[in-house]
Amino acid sequence: MINKPIDYEKIDYLISHMIRSLGKETQEIFEEKITIPQFIVLQTIAKDKKCNLKDIVNELGTTTGAASLLIDKMTKLDYVVRERDTTDRRLIWISFTEKGEKLYNHITQKRNEVLEHYFSKWTEEETQTFMNLLNKAFSEKGE
Repeated sequence: MINKPIDYEKIDYLISHMIRSLGKETQEIFEEKITIPQFIVLQTIAKDKKCNLKDIVNELGTTTGAASLLIDKMTKLDYVVRERDTTDRRLIWISFTEKGEKLYNHITQKRNEVLEHYFSKWTEEETQTFMNLLNKAFSEKGE
């Protein structure tokens, strides 16, 4: 068996194509109601039902100032609320409002339908292998 060199250009193309396709469909789902960074904030909150500014900075890969401005805008849109921690007043928690949680659930349902369309051609085993490979490729340790 002859080992062929890995075609990283092809991998790059396919990943870029996948991101563009999903990004376009995601924008259609958002219907101008929310931006992708705002959705990432909602995803971050959804993990534990609340998060702090540091969590958002880490997820977005941005500055504290930019993340704070984003949270200000989302607060004005009534998607999130800031609350001081009851034991450590320096800590501020960010959580959903009812409107924000409904929007997150609606968008997540629509995005799941899009992903289901793409992955319906795969077996359950192929989908699980893909998830495992993505986890391995993008884990912090690269393991």
